[in-house]
Order: sequence, then structure tokens, then C-alpha cells
Amino acid sequence: MSIKKKLKKAREVLCQKKRTQIEHENLNPVGANRKSYRQKNFPGFFLNRLFIYQNKVKKRHFANVEEIVPLKPETENSQSVLGLLIFSFLISDEYLIALKNQRFRKVLVSHSLSRTTEFQSEFANENTLLIHPPNYFGENTESAFHPKLILIERFDSLEIIIGTGNLLDCDWEKYGNAFFKKTCRKIKHNCGQSSSFLNELNYFINFCVGPYSELAKKIHGIDLLNFSWDWPEIGLVFSIPGKISQSTEFTSSFYQLENLMKNNPPESAITSKNFQAHYVTSSLGLLTERLIQDFSSSFYSMSLKAETEVLDTQDLIKNRFRVIFPTAEYIRSTALGHDSSKGVFLNSSIWDSFRFVKSVLMTYQGNRFVNGTDSITPHYKFFVVKNCDQINDDSVVYLGSHNFTSAAWGRKSFAEKTLEGFNYELGIIFLPWKGTAAAKNHLIERLGIELNAPMYLPKDQPHLS
Repeated sequence: MSIKKKLKKAREVLCQKKRTQIEHENLNPVGANRKSYRQKNFPGFFLNRLFIYQNKVKKRHFANVEEIVPLKPETENSQSVLGLLIFSFLISDEYLIALKNQRFRKVLVSHSLSRTTEFQSEFANENTLLIHPPNYFGENTESAFHPKLILIERFDSLEIIIGTGNLLDCDWEKYGNAFFKKTCRKIKHNCGQSSSFLNELNYFINFCVGPYSELAKKIHGIDLLNFSWDWPEIGLVFSIPGKISQSTEFTSSFYQLENLMKNNPPESAITSKNFQAHYVTSSLGLLTERLIQDFSSSFYSMSLKAETEVLDTQDLIKNRFRVIFPTAEYIRSTALGHDSSKGVFLNSSIWDSFRFVKSVLMTYQGNRFVNGTDSITPHYKFFVVKNCDQINDDSVVYLGSHNFTSAAWGRKSFAEKTLEGFNYELGIIFLPWKGTAAAKNHLIERLGIELNAPMYLPKDQPHLS
């Protein structure tokens, strides 16, 4: 062998060793295949493909509605579908008609445009069941059915998509939205399998379809027990209307956050002294100190013994809690301007309230990782909670339908140890888990949001609906 060939061979060996070393450093200790967490879970996260992003980004991080939802019968995406379940606040007529014309079985659950105190259902045709959950529970207790969930059963798998966008044309074509997508493999025998994610999802689905649970299951034909749900590093969080006790088997909202942190404690505890949070929201109600504290204390509740201790930390937390919401100036500067702002909500009378905590507001800005993110109208509901300045294995990252409002999260009662819920909401959480720091950083980068943007100045005004 010539010297030139020997040198070439040596370089190849060194390169291979370097690749092996990098892969070893990124190994995820969970799972038998020992792949890195980042490789294993991405592209399991994507953004809707807006015209702003064209030819500027990696294709695998983006998808349009036809690539996700089987709307066209002649496509491979539709032909392999056995059953479909969709939860959406509203569904565009165009998409609804397209789904009705599909031969596979499907159940669509959405918000009723009229007040209803009972579950309502109708058959659009023999293969399509429409359900509207109750949204009115008496005076001043209206509810919105707000989760964004898609389950697609194929011959050997089940796709689950949870995100921030509804099955509306504007949510896929105008607003910036983000989605978590995972494919569950089919298993021959469920062998009594049980996981927290599976149990919580099953409960939430059955709650949302109410007395039509068995009928809905018969129509869409999806049995969650027939699929593998081995994701211990990912948790589910939902909200449901009604009064929820902290001691019940299935809680919701803040109590779920507390349980997830209790069952998946970070290596370095999150406390009231090191707590940091950034919450990106497309809707704001009355942003009170109590809402901020109820949310924040869910991540360090184990160290607080009484309500007085919670109240004592309010000023401390406000200094390290950031709510990211677009300014009126930002919305005017977006690619579609004010015409695309209907998905961003804040009432002027609420903004003017003396109880509205304006000091925690941070401006919305796109980041340098994704071109075009500084020109979109954000419809995201996303938060990250940290125990230091950096995002690490202990950080908690959420993506879903919860805006930062009392309507979405509910209200705690310390005296009764109950939580009063209003909306139906759903989201996923990347839990404190060894080896997940790179994946969490990657997700936040691809979301395209600057977490170190400037705070609101006195001259700044939020976008008001």
C-alpha cells in the first residue's frame, strides 16, 4: 500500500473515531437502542410551512396540512388510514368537507358555536361522527374546547400530533404554529401495558367525548392499548372544566404539573430561589400575581408547606418570570400585518386593569436560527422552566394549547385543595431527564423564538384585539 493510501486510510479511521465519540457523548441512556435523544425524537417536532419560510429552511422541520391530515383521497397519506380522531377548537368548512368525503372512519370533536350544557353529536355520514362537548356551566362559567389533537391509525402504527394550531386554514396558512408528532408502533399483545402518558390520554379523550365514548371508539376504531407508549421522558398535561380535587386519580392543570415534577424530580431541584420561566402565549386574560404564582409554585410545590410561603415568594418570582407577547408595532411589521392578527388576543379593558402585571412582559422576536421567524404572526403556546440561566437536562419544556390565562389553567383553592377548571386544553411536556438538554435546545431553536428579547418599555403597547 502506498504512503498516500495509508494516509487516506488513517484519516478515515480518525474521522470514524471522532464520529463515534460525538455519538457516544450524545447517547440517551433511556431505551434499548441507545440512540441519541436528539436523533430519536426529531423530526418529531415541526412547524407549519408558511410562505415566509420557503427555500430558507430544512424541509424536515416543516409540514403543510395535507402532509399531516389525510384530506385528499388519492394520496398515499389517505389510502393507508384505518381510523382518525381529531380534537380542534374549530374546523374549516373546506377541511370538514374533505374529511367527510373520505372512506375511512373518523370522529371529529370541536367547540360548539352556540351555548350547550349537554354533549351534542351528529352523523355527517355513516363514517363520520361529529361531537360538541358542553361549553356552558352556568353564569360566568363558559368554557372553550381548545385542545389540538390528531390520532391517525394506519396498518401497523398510530400517529399522534399535539400542537398549537387548529384544523383551520388560517392556522396552517397564516399564523405560526408548532406541533409535536410521534409514531407509536403496533404491538401484537398489549400484555397489560401501562404508562402515565397512555393512561392520561385515554382519560382525557373519554372525558371529552363523554357519553359518546363507546360510540366514538366504535366509529374510529382506535384502541390506544394496541400501541407502544414507551416515552418516560415525555409527559401529558391537560385541563378540563369543573372542580378537581388534588387527591383524585386523574387531576389536571397545575396539579398535573406538580405530580409530574414530583415523579420526575430534576437532578438539581427547581426552587423559588432559582426558578426561571419564559412563557410564549397568543392570548392573555387578566395577568395577575396569583396566576403567576399558582403556575410557578407547581414546579417547586414540594418545598412549600403553606399558602403563606407561596405568597411570600411572589415578588421574587416576578423578577424571573417572563411572558412573551407581541407588541402592536411587531404585528404591524409582520408579513401579513394586521390582517393576520385575529389569532392574537388581549382585550384593551383587561390591559388597562390595575391588576394586570405589566412588569413581566417581554417583546416577541424571531431568532437567528430560522429565517422568517421575525415576520410571522405567532400563535404559539409554549413555555420553558429552568433552574439556572442555561437550558439543561433539568429544564422543562411545554408545547400545546394552554395560553397563559386562568381560563386555560384554572384557579387554585388552597383552603379546599381543589382547582376550578374552565377550558378543555392539552399539551405535552419534555420532563427533567438525563441526556435531553440537546433535544430541548434544538426544539427551542427550531421554534424560532428569541428568549432573551427586550422587555416591554413604558412606550410599548401590546397588540390589542
